[in-house]
Amino acid sequence: MHNNLLGKKRIYRIIKMITMLNSNQKRWSAKDLADFFDISKRTFYRDKNLLEDIGIPLYFDQSTNSYQIVEDYRFNSPKLSSEEARALMLAAKEHDEGDFIYHKELKTALSKVVNSLPAGFKKELSKMSKMFDYLKTPHIDFENHRDKMEELQKAIEGKNKVLIDYFSLSRGNKKERVVDPYKLFIHNGAMYLVAYCNLRKDVLMFRVDRIKDFEIKDESFAIPADFSLEDYMDSVWGVERGKEMDVVLKFKGRAAYLVREFKWHESQEIEEIAEDEILFYLSTGSREELKSWILGYGSDVEVIEPEDFREEVTNEVKEMYKLYDL
Repeated sequence: MHNNLLGKKRIYRIIKMITMLNSNQKRWSAKDLADFFDISKRTFYRDKNLLEDIGIPLYFDQSTNSYQIVEDYRFNSPKLSSEEARALMLAAKEHDEGDFIYHKELKTALSKVVNSLPAGFKKELSKMSKMFDYLKTPHIDFENHRDKMEELQKAIEGKNKVLIDYFSLSRGNKKERVVDPYKLFIHNGAMYLVAYCNLRKDVLMFRVDRIKDFEIKDESFAIPADFSLEDYMDSVWGVERGKEMDVVLKFKGRAAYLVREFKWHESQEIEEIAEDEILFYLSTGSREELKSWILGYGSDVEVIEPEDFREEVTNEVKEMYKLYDL
């Protein structure tokens, strides 16, 4: 599951990198591209080698220390194996709905690729596409926020501070603040901005659809050299960040089988008690998100540690109990 996610991220990164290197508006150095995608320079050079392996000629301009796709280059029909074509089709199909910001462009790009393939190959892919499908999941309608996301991306590239009017769900109000935008990322059908908040003096996450108004400032900023989105998100369960805690859960019955089947968190460890009973260990700062996940398993899960979190879940169950006058 984790490798599948990494594969999708690399497909998106390669497609985006081709677009960036083919633009005349900006020249990109290896460091610029590594910083933009939050990858190491070593990973960038692997991506560069892949681009050259598939026939995309890159030119390195020593005067600007930057890369670009050779001028006047035209893409030839791709020489794909049947497995590569199937993989491309399935990756595109999974992102064929509004929970992917560039789903329309992805559909157009895929059509161009498919139309360049031999007739027999196209027929095979058409049959295969009818054999697989993905269930739609709840998501924010990105079309309503597309201009905002593109402007925020420009602010990230230009390292410009942004004044935002943000609605905080936890506080139930809007407040203006100036932020230094670091990264955009998508999680569970919503897009988030990771930024240094000059009001709170901390790196925070802001859901883009809750940014009610914004203004890109002329003032610039610098991202700390040691900042990494991967490290920043290291202990979260979903997107919530808080004080980290060590959690022990006991699952039984059907839940024990279900929990065993997935990699839920990087820190997780499972101790087998019986065939239908396990202890689940993890460390996370995502208190509310973890609580919601636990409650979804009903009486088939028990919080063992920490004690204060056990009490919090117990109180939540009691409040639910009152709703039904039991």
